[in-house]
Amino acid sequence: DYIARSRVIEGMNLSSSAKLAVTEAFASRGTVAMDEATNGSFTFGPTRSVKLIEITPSGAIAIDYQVSVAPEGRNTLHLIPTNDPDANTPKPINLSKPEGATWSGGWSCRSTETSLLSQLLPSECRIN
Repeated sequence: DYIARSRVIEGMNLSSSAKLAVTEAFASRGTVAMDEATNGSFTFGPTRSVKLIEITPSGAIAIDYQVSVAPEGRNTLHLIPTNDPDANTPKPINLSKPEGATWSGGWSCRSTETSLLSQLLPSECRIN
């Protein structure tokens, strides 16, 4: 589990450019479909540990890990835009809808959409 957890951290680190792309698109274009707004400003090539990093229309970032890290179907970590990143279960904000206009720029890895095995999650990403 120790090695797999370090690979999960690798994926979170690799997602920093996706977070920057979403933040910049939001700052310049406001509430729009973030997958389209960031098209061309973020690309990702698979690594030994991370299969895919994808920006969703809502602005959330899905990190899919290789099966060497976690089994298929239990290998996705979601980073969500939120105004309460320190909450145990933060409320995600959909940046493609009017409610997203109030986003303060916070991110959280505590998402109910995450399917990654809990023992592989960094402690700051676990929902208690």
